[in-house]
Amino acid sequence: EVAGRVAEQFLRAWREAGFSPAGFVRQTEVFDRFVAPELPMGRTAYFLVDALRWELARELPEALGGAFETRMELVIGTAPSITEVGMAALLPSAASGLEVSGGADRLEVRLHGRLLRNRADRVVWLKEKAGVPVVDLRLEDPKGFRRRLKDLGDGPALAVVTSREIDQSGEEELSSAREHMERVLTHLGLAMRRLAEEGFERFVIATDHGYVYGEDLAESDKIDPPGGDALLCHRRAWVGRGGTSGGECLLTEVNRFGAASDLLLAAPWNLAAFRTAGPTAYFHGGLSPQEILLPVIVATPTALARGKGARKLSWEVSLGSAKITARFLSVRIQARSGGLFEEDW
Repeated sequence: EVAGRVAEQFLRAWREAGFSPAGFVRQTEVFDRFVAPELPMGRTAYFLVDALRWELARELPEALGGAFETRMELVIGTAPSITEVGMAALLPSAASGLEVSGGADRLEVRLHGRLLRNRADRVVWLKEKAGVPVVDLRLEDPKGFRRRLKDLGDGPALAVVTSREIDQSGEEELSSAREHMERVLTHLGLAMRRLAEEGFERFVIATDHGYVYGEDLAESDKIDPPGGDALLCHRRAWVGRGGTSGGECLLTEVNRFGAASDLLLAAPWNLAAFRTAGPTAYFHGGLSPQEILLPVIVATPTALARGKGARKLSWEVSLGSAKITARFLSVRIQARSGGLFEEDW
């Protein structure tokens, strides 16, 4: 109830301000502002994490354990806060060319006139526009990093790392969805360390949208969509032409939120949801703070970067006992410096 009231106060105040970014960065500016300026000077890793909500991202520096210096920025997402729109908004020159339009019977996302249907289309755009060699990686496949990175050679480069874990587990309503959301932080830390060891000097972590996740949707929490000609009707967002709100939801123009469009957007004022098919506890697409206020983390390696290639160790691994007789066992691991002077660890 409290979260719903906060969401409504936020949305009504934002409408009164004309949906202005009010000094904050828009999602469509992320690549040009945080990624592009450093590309000619070194190797950058750009993480596109589906549904990395603000307070979850805020825990990443702690998960990294001091191995990286980090700063966290807040950016305003692009409505409707769905993957197709949000991921396109994170691409080069999105601020001047992102368009949300209507196809024959569905929503279409274009960048400077080119239709972007999926991840493959977005990766092609990055490879064409980045200005440096680009390799695309999946966070869920860290074993493939080294093999794919061999194609980059030396010099400035961009590694694009994508992840669907949070969004996929939420939309599939897995019983372990909450654990998956937390686990992504561990996977991010491991991937960042691995890339740092491969010579990457700068990391930018961004996301397409946040989400609302809590109790199952009750019938009393459902409202009718606006009607009209709908091109998209999710639990938390309706996009189309025509339609009326009836006061239960905001009805406004899509082009107020960073993308050119002639379509209308409807979003519930609070944490209500439209009567349509979809998950019953995990939602995104709307304009609540949880869905539209997004993190960007910029990180640089500290000890990992300085120590690359400088520490030579001899390792000793031994079992705690001569025989393994149970499910649990102890292993002793020791490392000794191979250099003349002891290192600080």
